[in-house]
Amino acid sequence: MRRLHAPLAARDGSGTPIADRVRAGLSALTLVAATLLGAALPAAPASAALDDDEAIVSVQLVSLAPEVTRPGDTLTVVVEIQNTGPTEITSPQAELSVSPVSISTRNTLAAWEENGLEGSLGSSLATTMLPGPLPPGATAVVTLEAPADSMQLRTGVSSWGPRGLAVAVTGDTASTAADERLGVLRTYVVWFPVDDAAVNPVQVSVLVPVVGPPVDTLAPQVAEETLAEETAAGGRLATLLASTQGLPGVTLAVDPVLVPSSSDETDEASDEASDEPTSKPTDEATDDPAAPDPTEPEATWVETLLAQAAEREVYALPRYDQDWGAFADAGLPAPASSDLPTALSAWRTDLSWPAEAEPDTATLGLVVSSGAPTVVVGPQALMPDVGLTYTPTGRATATTDAGDAALLVPDATLSALLEAPAQTTPASARQRVLAELAVIARERPGDQRHVFVTVPRDWSPDATTAQAQLASMDTVPWSSLQPVSTLAAAPDPGVSRAPLPEAASSSEGELDPAIMRNLRKTSADISAFSSIVPDPAEITAPLDEAVLAATSIGWRSDVAGRSAAIDRIHASAASTTASITILGQSDFTLISTGSAIPIDISNTLTQPATVIVALDPDDPRLVAESSVTVTVPAGSDASVSIPVKAIGSGDVTVNVQILAQSGAVVAHPFAFEVRVRAGWETIGTVVVTVLLVLFLAGGVIRTIHRGRSDRRASAAVVEQLERSEQTGELAVLLDAQSVKPAPDDEPDPPHHPDDRENHL
Repeated sequence: MRRLHAPLAARDGSGTPIADRVRAGLSALTLVAATLLGAALPAAPASAALDDDEAIVSVQLVSLAPEVTRPGDTLTVVVEIQNTGPTEITSPQAELSVSPVSISTRNTLAAWEENGLEGSLGSSLATTMLPGPLPPGATAVVTLEAPADSMQLRTGVSSWGPRGLAVAVTGDTASTAADERLGVLRTYVVWFPVDDAAVNPVQVSVLVPVVGPPVDTLAPQVAEETLAEETAAGGRLATLLASTQGLPGVTLAVDPVLVPSSSDETDEASDEASDEPTSKPTDEATDDPAAPDPTEPEATWVETLLAQAAEREVYALPRYDQDWGAFADAGLPAPASSDLPTALSAWRTDLSWPAEAEPDTATLGLVVSSGAPTVVVGPQALMPDVGLTYTPTGRATATTDAGDAALLVPDATLSALLEAPAQTTPASARQRVLAELAVIARERPGDQRHVFVTVPRDWSPDATTAQAQLASMDTVPWSSLQPVSTLAAAPDPGVSRAPLPEAASSSEGELDPAIMRNLRKTSADISAFSSIVPDPAEITAPLDEAVLAATSIGWRSDVAGRSAAIDRIHASAASTTASITILGQSDFTLISTGSAIPIDISNTLTQPATVIVALDPDDPRLVAESSVTVTVPAGSDASVSIPVKAIGSGDVTVNVQILAQSGAVVAHPFAFEVRVRAGWETIGTVVVTVLLVLFLAGGVIRTIHRGRSDRRASAAVVEQLERSEQTGELAVLLDAQSVKPAPDDEPDPPHHPDDRENHL
């Protein structure tokens, strides 16, 4: 293909190749047509332009000055040229060209960069020969200079704006002619022949999220290691802060958990550092005031964050960066927000940033009701009607049952340029942003508009490139950086946009609504359980923190890690509630109508627990008369007797419940059998009494019926003994043994009083 261009290699009187003059004319006509139609240039993709012969030279922009180019200036362009091909390039030269047509649409701007190797480069401004051959892999830095007036651009108010600028490299190789392009750099120069006050600058708000890795607070080791890596020099979060250093116009949205709740640690560290000597040794003295002092302790990442926050607007995200969409889809209220530490008291808390690019109305209602009505949507959400020929203010309004939500709509192109610039150097990335903002400002020069730029939560920038891009937004007459709150407070421009979805749609990685509700129930159960101890927060705080952390947006990219964290939450909750247990109770026999059943309780908590012990018989034959409140010492046991009343006899199952004062069950129920034998105590007493009476009566009756014994002396013998004692007749006592008593069952025979003497 390139061989066909050889006849056009001749140059005109100005030294510009005729082929380039022809291409410039065609390019100008095409650019004018595209500008009038507001459409993209009909250019083939860069890969198509390189189908036959790929570029064998890399041309990268090192610097371009001045970036606001005015009449009388000298345009200086520094490029780095590298031979990326397999053969040596002889007689290499670099040529600087500019397109004379002002770029007035954003589509045309993108098309210039995509024209590739064979597209038009415009009018030649300067050519520089490289000092010698360029071997494979070799690099050379070349400076090209040209008077700005040599661009021959108009100087009216309507003439200011970006122009396409190019540097092409030619040279002899084994397979190409000397005039064929071996590599091309396409960038932009902004021609500004007017006073600064003649331009109405476009306002720009940039919001950068500062969010760490998702955390499992019950097993935080992995997250702590990852966070340490990201905040160390060269880590993602460290680079992010380096990207915004010295740019107070950039707003940050920070997860407060990244700042230790005891920010006093930072103050103490600063105080300790101030106590150390700061003077340099004589041999380390330097005349450079900006040089770092090696005796000064290096600031920690948190100190750097707090220092930046002190000079700019900062929004505090919910702790652990809550997933608003997951709460809304589960029908749950937003988690209660906690007060910020004193060091963060100046941070705003009225901004929410859902994970979904297009949050539904339920999510919007939730964030509005939670006090965060400023809502960040995705760059592809709320796209304006296709008939709109200018860039509108990035602000919209959504009406919810809880009130209006102020929607911040990012500019898709600027956000993409900041997130992942296609340009290969900071200088070229900066020039693209400057040109983009210039086109936006030129679209409707009489209107004050405000665009919004943001990046994803996992943004991992190149600090130098991001610094160059962000700084460009606030150093030129046609744009200025503004805090995000300024855009949030701006009126809705009333642009017709695509609507947000009414109902929730399934989002990749979002926590299942059933799991969300189960987590909320677990948290509520632990809250009820904790009421039995003097310091409930000792129990609830760790679990509540774990539940909040499990609902972080960051877990959407690590579903397995989130599942493991949730399993630990449920295991921890089960272990906590198992701290209060009912010691084993054997079956019990109750024989009286009124009695008490002893219950033993164990407490393995580190605090005393005050609980209510209640019995719940499953049969009305046994009634628990009242529950009993008992305080079980920390790490100890206690016994309590529950009064009961027996109504009838039978076997009854009794359930023992341990309750909080609120009535919530705080221990697993325990059941045992009670053998109720109502009235047995009374019956037994009657039986024993009757038996005792019967035994007594029987003894009396038996004694009466038996009479005297055959061993008893008769009345006559007694008289004889008494008389013989008086008369001294002892022999009668011996004869008394021969006197036989009358039988017990026969009456004594009648006798005469005188018979006694006869017998004697």
